[in-house]
Amino acid sequence: MKRLRRILLNAATAVSLLLALAVAVLWVRSEIIIQDQLQWNIYSSSERRSSAFGLRSRLGEVAWSWYDRVFATREYFDIENPVNRPAAPDG
Repeated sequence: MKRLRRILLNAATAVSLLLALAVAVLWVRSEIIIQDQLQWNIYSSSERRSSAFGLRSRLGEVAWSWYDRVFATREYFDIENPVNRPAAPDG
């Protein structure tokens, strides 16, 4: 029982250290880079659902966002989904 407790405590300590290090790196990076944003989009055609996760750093601030939208009609989903958008004409 003591061995299991020690293993769990060591694992929790390692995870805590990694999270603290990640926050410190993102905080320092947000001071150096004026603004940066990463965003991942997921489109589900069968459910007409659009989901996105974003991570933004800006002048000492690190923020994350997440949204999940379900479209009432297929037409609105097709407008939102970049796969279904027509290509821009060459010119």
